[in-house]
Amino acid sequence: MRAGISFEEQCQWIAQQAHYFPYDHVVPNVLVQLLVLGYGTNQWNSTLDRLPLAGWDLVTDAIVVGTLLGIQGLAPVCHLELVDSETWEHYSAYKD
Repeated sequence: MRAGISFEEQCQWIAQQAHYFPYDHVVPNVLVQLLVLGYGTNQWNSTLDRLPLAGWDLVTDAIVVGTLLGIQGLAPVCHLELVDSETWEHYSAYKD
């Protein structure tokens, strides 16, 4: 990141510097990951929403960036229902 340079200009710079790399190469993708982390202001949505705008290997970049945000405790909290409520009630009656 360079002070005073927009996200879009940074994306263009990466594209110009790394145009000869394949889309899934580590060099442009690490640059994209650092770019979205820097411009995402430590917010889950604002960071991950920038990934498609930057291009390159979206899936790998999302995995890496999402993991880094999760390690920082910035991932949204999700409660998954692993069993339906009827099964849980049946189990709960016997666990005590």
